[in-house]
Amino acid sequence: MNTRLTMALSIAANLIFWPALFGFAALRPGYSHFTDAVSELGSFDAPQMWAWNIVGFVIPGLLLTLAGWRIGRAVEPDHYVMTTMLALSGAMLVLTGLAPADLSQRHGLATTIHLIGANGSLVAWAIALVMLASGIRGARKKAAIVALVVLACLAGILVLADRHALGLTQRLMFAAYFLSFPALALVALPRAP
Repeated sequence: MNTRLTMALSIAANLIFWPALFGFAALRPGYSHFTDAVSELGSFDAPQMWAWNIVGFVIPGLLLTLAGWRIGRAVEPDHYVMTTMLALSGAMLVLTGLAPADLSQRHGLATTIHLIGANGSLVAWAIALVMLASGIRGARKKAAIVALVVLACLAGILVLADRHALGLTQRLMFAAYFLSFPALALVALPRAP
């Protein structure tokens, strides 16, 4: 298992997502990182709808799908559930980008598919973290500790969420999500001699 490649995939996802988030937001007058959803950058009424969805969701999602698969295989080479959940979280992020939300029809098909992708990514990731955390006594103790720390951060973000700053809450969740991949890659993958 090539550790450098997995780290590169994880870091590249971060290096694409975060500058894109702030760059596309700067192009939208009145857009607020504290109150507006990330998905609004790629919703049907957004001027750069497909550019954001491809750069902000699809490409990072593909990178995290590959990184998640590789991390999962390194942690549990004989069990595919946790590996699948890590990879699925990235794949669902891709779906989020391929199905832009239609904010004028919040219960329409496009928005429903978008929300399935966004929530599916979160749920698959959380399941993978719980499965990783359950291995605290095993050979992959460091990965379990990282998973526990990330779960604690996620719980803290949700508990302290302010309904008037949902955009900020969402960005904190994205930070936990995106940064968990390079952190897991760092501790879960075998080191080259």
